[in-house]
Amino acid sequence: MLDQVISIKSNERVVICGKTGSGKSVLMRKYCRMYARVIFIDPKHENGDLPYTFQAHDHKKVIEEVAKNQDIFFILYQPIQFKDEDFNELCAQLFKYKDMTIFLDEILLKPVDWHRTLIRMGRRKGIGMWHIFQRPHFVDNFVLSEAEHYFVFKLLLKSDKDKIAGVIGEEIIPELENLEQYQFVYYKPQKGIMRFKPLEI
Repeated sequence: MLDQVISIKSNERVVICGKTGSGKSVLMRKYCRMYARVIFIDPKHENGDLPYTFQAHDHKKVIEEVAKNQDIFFILYQPIQFKDEDFNELCAQLFKYKDMTIFLDEILLKPVDWHRTLIRMGRRKGIGMWHIFQRPHFVDNFVLSEAEHYFVFKLLLKSDKDKIAGVIGEEIIPELENLEQYQFVYYKPQKGIMRFKPLEI
């Protein structure tokens, strides 16, 4: 099992990137079921079939649910309209709590103030952050530099490959556009690069 080979603590930072249909969602869905307290932020409304215990379209409802629920939860947040100010307030309120894993699916924004704080300081409070996106080129360097785990699926555009190469090394560039569906490169700074075949997901 992949999770036995790549163990990710609930308070760590993770990046998953790759073109549409490359396998990002399959991997993300595998891991998000492993944690006891999950907030899944889904601005595109593409993950309504996840095993959520509470669904919200208003960030204030997410905050209320976290405040009253000290045990296991899986909150699916699907905002009607994704606004920076709402997201900033959500991050600010979540920072008051502990022990949860936050998944951010396809958020290509420059980190707002409290999002940045969660990335930088959340680990000591037991708050993990997963960022899932298609185009590394548009992702702020802070998001990439703070991650402890990187899953890189197929990338075609030079700008995207160059951005990832700045993190895990230029030697990986030639193979990124030749990865098969569900095949990925995994990188952890302390361990270097590992490669996984499609069936190993």
